[in-house]
Amino acid sequence: PGSYRDVTDTTIVAQFKALNETLPSFLQGFGDVHFLAWTTTPWTLVHNKAICLKPNSNYAIVQNGNYNYIVHEDLVTKVFSNTSFNILRVMKTSELLGYKYFTYFNTVQAEGIIVEDKEASSKLGTGLIHLAPNHGYVDYQICKANNIGFITDSYLDTKGYYKNGIHIFNTTKVLEFLESLNPDCIYKEETIRHSYPHCWRHKTPLITLATEQYFLDLD
Repeated sequence: PGSYRDVTDTTIVAQFKALNETLPSFLQGFGDVHFLAWTTTPWTLVHNKAICLKPNSNYAIVQNGNYNYIVHEDLVTKVFSNTSFNILRVMKTSELLGYKYFTYFNTVQAEGIIVEDKEASSKLGTGLIHLAPNHGYVDYQICKANNIGFITDSYLDTKGYYKNGIHIFNTTKVLEFLESLNPDCIYKEETIRHSYPHCWRHKTPLITLATEQYFLDLD
């Protein structure tokens, strides 16, 4: 059994560089394009496998500084508050599905993919959510529906430590580690008050881990 407690946590908007050669021709003309994905659990980014968009919605490619970013059209002003920006084009969700980007797992640049699901919101974050199937039931179900498996060689142990010794709830060290993998990976850092699962007995925060299961045929 478990319980939820209201806590204040760090949220980040992470930027993932698109593999330009996989993008549609109308986006390739904009130069480097980055997907901005929101997460309330930055420590799960090392296991990112996909980014989820809201179905049947509008997404904008926005010029901000030296980069071009993709966010939900309804959240442009919120994401780029206190900075200048220029909306270059608005696209439908369907125009972005299946395209790929770089992830940062274990210091190796791998490929993630753009998918859609109703869990993505046009009211929170950027309208794009980071998916780590190793660390959440919803993430796992969305990835499973899109034939995306979880990472078997986990960078995280059962006690909440990365292989390099950083504990996942030491947010400062986690963010430093993410930036060591890619100096540009964090676009924005904020705090949020939200409900998070805790151990009912010890009152400590919990983590979700995907594990391999074995079943014996006893017939």
